[in-house]
Amino acid sequence: MLSPNRIRDTTNNWDDLISAVAKLARTSGQATTDGPPFDIANAPISIEALEKGEQQLGFQLPVLLRRLYTEVGNGGFGPGYGLLSMLPLSSVDRPVPSYYSSLQTACARRQEEWPTGVVPFNNWGSLVLSCLDLKTESADPPILRFEPNMSKADTLDCLKKRPFRGTGLIPESDHLSAWLEDWVSGTEMFNRPYS
Repeated sequence: MLSPNRIRDTTNNWDDLISAVAKLARTSGQATTDGPPFDIANAPISIEALEKGEQQLGFQLPVLLRRLYTEVGNGGFGPGYGLLSMLPLSSVDRPVPSYYSSLQTACARRQEEWPTGVVPFNNWGSLVLSCLDLKTESADPPILRFEPNMSKADTLDCLKKRPFRGTGLIPESDHLSAWLEDWVSGTEMFNRPYS
């Protein structure tokens, strides 16, 4: 399933963005916008641990997100309640591969199909998730919002002439890097996809 060349590094240099994310992630009260005010990001994971998570997931993550997991932290930072962990932090933690598998299973029970390559990575609470759209095979992929209580009609209204990917999946940001820049700059992010 994994192809090491599927997502290629680009000429973009994300060092400044990663530094800005790391500064927030390591500052008590600023690691997330909605999580506990005293929390900071979880410790980073090794590249070997990241690759183990990617094997479980069946996809290689974009370089920017790979760097965040290995240089900043194994989740626990970002907008809302923050990035999901890539590997479990405890017996009750649900990391990225587990969320992806659960969404596939839940859709199958409803005789629907969760889109291949739409990978949840950030938690807004109440099962509202930000997802990478890895179908694009971009080093800086678009972000979709998964709204579990949204009807198909409401989903179509929010698409703004973009292709339908599934019920409850609406555009959130054109690029992962822009999404992160919005968080770092303090831009309101939760309500934007719905307007």
